[in-house]
Formats: sequence, structure tokens, C-alpha cells
Amino acid sequence: MFNNYVQRWKQELLTLPKSFPLSAEVIAAVFQRTEGHPFFMTEVVRLLSTEQGAASRDISQPSRPVLPPTVRSVIEQRLQTVSPPCRRLLTVTAVIGREFRLQVLEAVTDQDERLRTASTPLGGNGPGEESKTKHSVLEVLDEALKAWLVVPVPHNLGRYNFTHALIQETLYEGIATIERLSLHRRIGEALEGHGKRT
Repeated sequence: MFNNYVQRWKQELLTLPKSFPLSAEVIAAVFQRTEGHPFFMTEVVRLLSTEQGAASRDISQPSRPVLPPTVRSVIEQRLQTVSPPCRRLLTVTAVIGREFRLQVLEAVTDQDERLRTASTPLGGNGPGEESKTKHSVLEVLDEALKAWLVVPVPHNLGRYNFTHALIQETLYEGIATIERLSLHRRIGEALEGHGKRT
């Protein structure tokens, strides 16, 4: 099946306009940015081959091809399948980086009410009534693992990473600047505190 995707991607390359500068450097940049994911590669190349994509492409920085809306849409659809606390956990994690330590994540999210609680209906207590339920970071992280959005780093207990860099990037770019700065500050404090304890 993977070979079918590769063949389709090769066919896609053959349909590009002759004016599109498909250098080895551009191909390598697309492959690196998409981590070889056939759908992502195809969509990035399609966008780059258009006037809009060519205009948005920074020739001086070929390692950062622009991401088309179709790729972001696929990632967003995957992120919509998880609960609000899980989405919040992944958002905070995206600021930490592609790879993260559980201890740092727990320290950063310790006071994060949007992650630590979620509204859940109270059974049999009347319509519209709800309670606040505490969620541990491990419980929420387990949901992200089951959704295959993050995976454990092999042979490194307590370390995880996003299954694809573009998942982390999509989450990161969706954070408002003020919140992003606040999260960076909290992460810095958590890393500093964690370093002092070890």
C-alpha cells in the first residue's frame, strides 16, 4: 500500500508545470517537512506549484515550505476527536516541543484549570446539572496515546513525542500570542525547578 502512495506522489510530480523549480533541494525540503507522509507531500507540492504557493514560498529558506490548508484541515479533524482536556494537554505540550518529559508537563499543567477539570453530566440530578471532574495528566495523556497523537519515546521512561511534527506545529500556531508567552514562562519555570531537583 505504501508503494501505491509513493507511485501516486511520483505521478503528481510529473503533472507539475514545467516552470515549477523542482530542485533536489526543494524535494528534500518537502520530504523533511512532511516526514515522508505521502498525502502531506502531495498537498505541499500541489500548493508550491500554484502561483499562490510560489509567492508564499521563501526561496531563501527552502527547508520551510508553506503548509496548505488541506494538511492543516486533516490534522484539525484528528484533533477534534479528543476531549477538551486532551486538546488542552496537547496544546500545552506543543509549546514544550516535539518531545517532552512527563514531569515537566505535570509541573506546567498543575494549575491549569482547563486541563484539570471538565464538565460532566450528573446522572439523575436533573437536566442541565453538571459537576467538575478532576483529570490526572496521565489519564489525559493516555487518551492522546490511544488517539495516536503522541507516542512514548522507546527506552526512555517518562518521555513522549508527537507522532508527527506537523501535529505539534498546528497546535502551536493555534495558540494566541499572549497565552503562548505565558506558557513559555511556565515551561521555563518548570524546567528550572525540575533541573534543581535532579
